[in-house]
Amino acid sequence: MAPSSLPAQITAGSGLRVAGLTNPATVSILRPATDSTTAIQIQNAAGSQTVMDFDTVDSFVGVNTTAPAAFLDVAGLTPASIGTTPGTAATRTFQVTGAVGGATSIGTTGTGGLGGDVVINGGVGGQAASAATASTGGNGAQGVVQGGNGADAVVAGTGTNSGGTGGRFLGRGGVGGNATGNTSGTNTGGNGGPSQLIGGAGGTATTGSGNGVGGTGGDATVNGGAGGLATTGGTLSGGNGGQGIVIGGTAAAMVGAAGGAVQLQAAVGSATGSGGAGGACTISGGNAGGDNTAGRAGGNTIITSGNSKGNTVGATLSLTAGSAGDNKVSGNNGANGGALSLSAGPGGTASTSATPTGGNGGSTTLNGGQGGTASSTTGNNTGGNGSTITIQGATGGAANGANSATNLGGNGSSINITAGAGGNATNGTTNNGGGGGGVTISGGLAGTGSSSNGTPGSIVFNTNNAEAGRFTGAGAFSLVGQITKYNNVNTAGAGLAPIVGFTSQKSETASADANVLTVTPPAAAGTYRVSVAISVASATSGVISWTLSWTDSNGNAQTNQAQQIFQMGTAAPNTTFTTSAAGNYYGSVVIDINNAAANIVVKWVGGGTTSAKMSACIQRLN
Repeated sequence: MAPSSLPAQITAGSGLRVAGLTNPATVSILRPATDSTTAIQIQNAAGSQTVMDFDTVDSFVGVNTTAPAAFLDVAGLTPASIGTTPGTAATRTFQVTGAVGGATSIGTTGTGGLGGDVVINGGVGGQAASAATASTGGNGAQGVVQGGNGADAVVAGTGTNSGGTGGRFLGRGGVGGNATGNTSGTNTGGNGGPSQLIGGAGGTATTGSGNGVGGTGGDATVNGGAGGLATTGGTLSGGNGGQGIVIGGTAAAMVGAAGGAVQLQAAVGSATGSGGAGGACTISGGNAGGDNTAGRAGGNTIITSGNSKGNTVGATLSLTAGSAGDNKVSGNNGANGGALSLSAGPGGTASTSATPTGGNGGSTTLNGGQGGTASSTTGNNTGGNGSTITIQGATGGAANGANSATNLGGNGSSINITAGAGGNATNGTTNNGGGGGGVTISGGLAGTGSSSNGTPGSIVFNTNNAEAGRFTGAGAFSLVGQITKYNNVNTAGAGLAPIVGFTSQKSETASADANVLTVTPPAAAGTYRVSVAISVASATSGVISWTLSWTDSNGNAQTNQAQQIFQMGTAAPNTTFTTSAAGNYYGSVVIDINNAAANIVVKWVGGGTTSAKMSACIQRLN
């Protein structure tokens, strides 16, 4: 170093040595004679460790490194190897602490000064200010704060190698200040400082005669770490990606303290002028990766309200579509409210086997909450009711303008419960279309009890006005429960008498037919109506007669009992008619049966020469 380049300001005592100075007691500027990457160095007393290195070629400063690669490059020191485990932990490498806020000595109510900020900013992108045509500003530099990488485990031994866990990245707001003053008022601790991840603001478009489009704001992303690769060995399995977790703050360990909420909320649209659309909020499970040659599940999406404790209602889970905006421009038509869609996933495609079968679509299930258990050992117990599931269409909008025109209220919304259509089958030798899905509406089963059973749940179809309700469609309808009211009239017995057996226009001749109609009733006592209709086309001394077999309510078998029959146009009934002419006949009888589930059998007796058609119907009355 040239002595003339080192004016006095650094006082050199016994603890500092500056080589090459003619007057080491008064020095202010250190200037090397020649620029180099190690132009100035500060070492420990032994000269074994360079504490600071000044690179005057690149204007870099290194701490604990002689090859700095940035304007300030701080390198931690690796502890020496030891013969025990675990190894020595490295000392904290870098720490920046903002200044403490200034104190105040005011004698009345006072507020201390704010603590100093600590800011780490990536560099601003450069301008292309002299471009003659279009220009593009340079991208801003990244601001990266990253936890340390876990160490590799590379021993070629017989045990298990486990790489070290990557260091945690912790972004934490400051701790709230304590309130400990000896006061007769209230001490309230300061709130903890918020921790925010905020993407950069979009750039402004302010000059030019063409269109101006402001830049999109930068994303704020919280990502779990990438899973590690497995590249050598037997069966290889890559590591799972780390979770991205956002958790509210832990409640204080005191009665009544609530855990911190987590809120995911998209930003409000611009309020300037006609405004802008609100940002979307999307919560999506991850898609499965791969080429579909192996089953890999997509990530589930679970939204669950918290469980309550004690005698408190369970937390609500509310899914609410957005309200439509008010129409304040020309015209009188309000916009539709946002739709709420719950859709199960479609079934998967199968296309590579000889007889592929596509996967079933996912189910959509709405379950009410189960009633709570009552289990006291000292009094009467009554279990809680299961919750009701309500699917209710919205009320039509009111039309209440005070004018001389016509006000017409909006229709209430419909409720559609529609099963899925069967799939089409095409392009094959034999094509069989899939059946349409069924719709099942079931009242709840009655609970059983040692003294008495509960009442089964009812199903009510109510149009809420005088218009009759309607069942329409080509498919079958199955009503398991009893219809207790029809056309607003209470029913009795079976409600509406169901037809449990029917034969239509069965051809009969002179020969007996022992099975015109056979019905096996359920194993329950009941009352039935049996009716027949006989149409004779031609006959020569033909015998027109029918019999009925059943087991009566006393358990007696009634076999081939002749039943009355009426000939249309003839007043008196009979059990047998002999005719040589065409004619029409009918008969009907009501019978009681026991619970033996014995067959009810309608028989054609026959005789002579006869050509006839016979219909028979059996109805259950209770």
